[in-house]
Amino acid sequence: DGSTNGKLYNQLGIALDMQGRYREAGEALAHSRSMAGDALDGTPQDKAISLANQASVLENMGDYAGAVAGFEQALALHDGAGLPATASRTGIERNLARSLGFTRHGAEAWERLQALRERARLEDGAGSLDHALTTWQLAVLASRNGDARRGLPLLDEAVTSLGAIAPPQHPVFAHAQRARARFLQAQGDLAAAEAVQRDAIARLEPTANATELAIARAELAAIRSARGDTDQARTLLEQSLPVLREAVLPAEFHRAAAETLAERLGTR
Repeated sequence: DGSTNGKLYNQLGIALDMQGRYREAGEALAHSRSMAGDALDGTPQDKAISLANQASVLENMGDYAGAVAGFEQALALHDGAGLPATASRTGIERNLARSLGFTRHGAEAWERLQALRERARLEDGAGSLDHALTTWQLAVLASRNGDARRGLPLLDEAVTSLGAIAPPQHPVFAHAQRARARFLQAQGDLAAAEAVQRDAIARLEPTANATELAIARAELAAIRSARGDTDQARTLLEQSLPVLREAVLPAEFHRAAAETLAERLGTR
């Protein structure tokens, strides 16, 4: 029946998202909801979490307006049902701010994350997981804007805090290297940026999905291009762009940057 098929499509969407096949994941989750409707979700809290999960997939595929709307809907459902404040609600707030950072509301995203970070410090302490995760999101937002002045101290703090929680092989530390490389690139230290980015790729290669690797290699292409090695930059883009074009929308942040670089270098 529709409920059963909807749940199957929901599981398919989750699996596709983990594989980095974000466009397909979004289609599967949308199909799931159209088939199962409310039967898929259960309690109001379950519905809010389900909406937030779908919004995360929309963000991954590059539909940032859809992601913001989904997170806002999840929060409205949570609060409309009179549910108590929980870690899941805080996570939705953090994800909403993160999605806003991909839109033209970057300043609002920064302010929201700063407020969430301060709240985590007051309620749970500077060593809490919520404080570490929000500090991490602030560092990532700063790295996308090339704001090394504000971002590097936040990145160092996040890495230290997360290092007390997660094992060294956790993917977050590979992504921290990607952020560090962006800061170094913004500061003009291209040799160091390349070394750190290559370290990030080496850390990702054993476990990352193809889309995550394509994004990291496209970022390395930008560094190689800035260092004058346009041939290797083209080679890296030729490896990365087919994966990104299949996995995410043209407006997705990393794909858009790679497409702009490819056009400048005359490669498709």
